Amino acid sequence: MAANGDAGVSAEPHPVVNGHGIKEAHITKTADGDPAPPAYSSHPLGPLSAKEITHGRDLLVASWPAGTDCHFKAITLLEPAKAGLIPYLTAERLMQTPTDIDRRAFVVYYIRGTVSD
Repeated sequence: MAANGDAGVSAEPHPVVNGHGIKEAHITKTADGDPAPPAYSSHPLGPLSAKEITHGRDLLVASWPAGTDCHFKAITLLEPAKAGLIPYLTAERLMQTPTDIDRRAFVVYYIRGTVSD
């Protein structure tokens, strides 16, 4: 999952295949019409909140056709790149307001019925 900060409003996910061939989806509004969660509401290295985990799951489920049976094994924080984290930690240490860093989830899942014995 990636919170990309788009200004537009859309209840539909925008599936994207990243450089590693992994499907990601970006939305600016949740299915029930609420605004998407902010990029983060806690420290960028802090564990994902229950809301962030649910949002990540919902993004992934919405990127597949209806009725696809996704089985989730793990949803955890994908730590930001060190280059982006250093300015944040420096500002934090100097008691300044740090710049936002997108929080992303690393999701391990499979589609039921696609794994053979």
